[in-house]
Amino acid sequence: MQHTIARWVDRLREEYADAVAILLKGSYARGDAATWSDIDFDVLVSTQDVEDYRTWIEPVGDRLVHISAAVEWVTGWERDTVDPSSWSYGLPTQETTRLMWAINDETRRRLDRPYKTHPAAEPEVEDTVEALGKIRNAIARGDDLGVYQSAQTVAKLVPTLLIPINPPVTVSHARQAIEAILAFPRVPVGFAADWLTCLGLVEERSARSTAAAAERMVRGVLEMLPTDPDLLGEDIARLMNAGLLEKYVQQ
Repeated sequence: MQHTIARWVDRLREEYADAVAILLKGSYARGDAATWSDIDFDVLVSTQDVEDYRTWIEPVGDRLVHISAAVEWVTGWERDTVDPSSWSYGLPTQETTRLMWAINDETRRRLDRPYKTHPAAEPEVEDTVEALGKIRNAIARGDDLGVYQSAQTVAKLVPTLLIPINPPVTVSHARQAIEAILAFPRVPVGFAADWLTCLGLVEERSARSTAAAAERMVRGVLEMLPTDPDLLGEDIARLMNAGLLEKYVQQ
């Protein structure tokens, strides 16, 4: 596969005349690729505000392999390290990268790093409570799909509330993020089962059992949160200190 990767680096260099660097990412960069793993590249270009995504399927030996390339303005690629990753449930990330080619030494010095970092997401108290309200509305109107949809939203947001009260952890891919969250020591009773239920990662559930899991999880997490305005924002901290957020959720 290394020969295939090297050949594609050359091909991408030829196809993108404004390329300044090509990086390998994903499982092949991490060294844990398996049979169905994709070959993923970042092609960084000098042209401003470029953002494109390319995909190919090519025979490699006796198999077909999926190959993808995210084509992006190099400065934009560097700047987006200030944003949380979309796949990590709010956890900070270190996405493994391997610099395969750079146009010059200065670019190599800038980009030749073992990973690309992204920060943790901010705690999303308001959106979590809002999603819980949508679950309640869906239950009231008998809308099972609405329950499942909003429960997934709750499950994606709740970890942002647990991150500040648990030991720091950084992840490099989505499966690792799930394991890291399940390993948090400071969580409500029954958190693992409730979280997986809301995500839909269990063999059996119903709309009512999913709604009940979301209720337990959100109430339990809110009880554990410090009322720190620097962490939660002044409005949320004020509502928590006044007991209004608790009353709102408990009604």
